[in-house]
Amino acid sequence: MIRVDRQALVPYTAEQMFVLVDDIEAYPTYLSSCKSATILSRSEDALEAELCLAKSGIEQRFSTRNTNKKFEHIQMQLLDGPFTELQGDWSFKEVEGLGCKVEFHLAFEMKRSLLNKLVSGLVVEASNKLVDAICQRADEIYRK
Repeated sequence: MIRVDRQALVPYTAEQMFVLVDDIEAYPTYLSSCKSATILSRSEDALEAELCLAKSGIEQRFSTRNTNKKFEHIQMQLLDGPFTELQGDWSFKEVEGLGCKVEFHLAFEMKRSLLNKLVSGLVVEASNKLVDAICQRADEIYRK
């Protein structure tokens, strides 16, 4: 099982950060490895989305079902893709006087194939850059 764990403390509210992470369709505009992002369905507390990650001629699509507790937590579960397992979660916690602590955790295991070893590296790279990209996006949008 491959794991990615990232966190950041930002001078923005949990609501602001939740909104950015939940805006999956905007990912291709600021996350270089995300070629496309499509919402398949959305309700008050859940959405299903498909992401296409690409780098160096390698392209991979996968879809997740994301359930949320608005402005606090988003949990991701695999629907389809090159994984035998994928689970992830985001949490957003207010830190009095400082802003919000954002945490991102992802655990996945790839189906066995040579191509999927390469895709695994792409997923790890994109996941590691995701929190930084979200924080940079927050600076662009919310910094006044």
